[in-house]
Amino acid sequence: MKADDHSVDSQQLARIREHARIALKSADALGCFPTPVDDVIAAAKHTVAAPLVS
Repeated sequence: MKADDHSVDSQQLARIREHARIALKSADALGCFPTPVDDVIAAAKHTVAAPLVS
């Protein structure tokens, strides 16, 4: 693991990578550069929430 990945264990990292691969594949974005982030988010059926204001 990289030094900045210390907050997840190897099992969590494997799950994160698998979900990322699935999202990229669903968006037909594997190997695309620059990554079409909007397409990946839509394919993964995620939404981007507005920032919380206190």
